Amino acid sequence: MLFVTLLALRLIRKSFKDLADLIRRVSTRLGAEGYPLPWRTPGYDATFMDAFLSGAKRLVKGRIVTRARVPLSTSHLFCIVLALIPPAYQSLGGPDHRRNNYLSIACTITAMLFLADGLRGGELFTEVQKNHTKKADRKIPRIGSLVLYFKDVEFGQRFSDFNNKREQILLLGKMMNDLSCYIILHVFFTKPGRHRRIALRHHHLFNSCILCPLCHLGHYLAYRLKYNTTPLSKNSHLFIFEGVGGVWYPMTSAIFNSTLLKVCADLGLFKVTQSNFKIGILTELWHTSIMDILPFRPDLRFFLAVADHRTDYHQNYIIPDLLTICTCLQQVREINLVRFLVYLSGEERNRLMLKMCQLLPRPAKDTSNSPLQKGWSEAEYKKNAVRSLNPQLQHTIPCNTHSAP
Repeated sequence: MLFVTLLALRLIRKSFKDLADLIRRVSTRLGAEGYPLPWRTPGYDATFMDAFLSGAKRLVKGRIVTRARVPLSTSHLFCIVLALIPPAYQSLGGPDHRRNNYLSIACTITAMLFLADGLRGGELFTEVQKNHTKKADRKIPRIGSLVLYFKDVEFGQRFSDFNNKREQILLLGKMMNDLSCYIILHVFFTKPGRHRRIALRHHHLFNSCILCPLCHLGHYLAYRLKYNTTPLSKNSHLFIFEGVGGVWYPMTSAIFNSTLLKVCADLGLFKVTQSNFKIGILTELWHTSIMDILPFRPDLRFFLAVADHRTDYHQNYIIPDLLTICTCLQQVREINLVRFLVYLSGEERNRLMLKMCQLLPRPAKDTSNSPLQKGWSEAEYKKNAVRSLNPQLQHTIPCNTHSAP
């Protein structure tokens, strides 16, 4: 009866599927504790256990649902971000920002571009809006997890280092205008159980900030400072949405996924969720590398660093440069996006560029080094398939010597 009870307690959970492994572990543990195992010998107990396990297997088999794992491509990400741009994006939502759900949309766009650099959705979002457990609360990213680095400042800066809104707004403006600025995001208690850091930097294409995580982060935080009565504190949640009564809550996985599903349904695209981001990043990285159109050769260590997996002991002694990983992932995205746009007709491409100019604020001039901006013909680009690297992107500063305390 003890054996049946232990199995039944686990079968109650709807997410439980691996029955064979549980039977093995429970039997081993009971045997090690000195309990008899009568169901292993012929008799009433064995017959009873066979009937119980037969029903348990049917129950578990019904829970296994096969779903397609669709990689989120750069072109897919580009279309979703462009479709999500809310009205009056240049003026931080305008007078109808609440009706247009500006805060949630701006937060979703920013979170998508953070996920595009190798993070998991469960590391950025929560499962419930409030009443978080102590374990769940410590994993929620906060404003204090962002550290900004500028060339003219020796040490990193946090928004929480400034105790008034004016200085924080000035820091946001400096972050958005300084193309050499980069951010280190500290993510705590990741899926493998350890802390992790990633680097984020400016990424402008076609003189537009359509896929720039820092520019979208700046607009999102500027909106929060504009409509919040207090400045951003160290413990303020990084990704939030506006709930009933105008109360701000941490962004949940359900709201983020439902937003993505609705946009994909409206655009007629494959439906994606937060789990498709990492699959798409690694798939595009692998595909672009085997096609030999990358200016670098990613090895197994690079893939493991992006995937945030540790398969052997040696990875404890290999600490990759965070800016190098960020720059390489941006190169992969730019190559795949330009390859997508170059196969559009001239009229379609012009309409697309016009829409980006209308929806997004234009960054500084000549911030893009894309082949299409250089005047290459479509035949020349298809032949070469690789852009000329921006010298600013080739120069990286080792984050190990500039990491936050």
